[in-house]
Amino acid sequence: MASRPATTLKVVAWVTDWELHVSHPLVLAQTKLDPLVDGGAEIAKKAITPSVDLVKKLEELVACGETAQDRCLAGFFTCLAYSSSRASDVQESKNLHLAKDSMCGTSFLKNKKTWTK
Repeated sequence: MASRPATTLKVVAWVTDWELHVSHPLVLAQTKLDPLVDGGAEIAKKAITPSVDLVKKLEELVACGETAQDRCLAGFFTCLAYSSSRASDVQESKNLHLAKDSMCGTSFLKNKKTWTK
């Protein structure tokens, strides 16, 4: 239980006059109640899956972004969208593109030494 370490730190700091930084944000984050165990805050909502159109626009920014930072971030977010199901697939893939209802490209498959569509 996260409340016990927080209480223990407060008591030790009060009794010994030691500076344990109990109110520091890092200490507070480490001693917060676990919502699943301690019945604290509500469970976080699931993220919304990006649309195909959004990913296509990000993909275009990889080559057409105004700055190098824009192009790098667009590539990073495109890679995240591609790898939302399996990260290893996108790391070993090339010629990736989005069709209307699917993602297409070539990749190494298990026990094959050639690129496969």
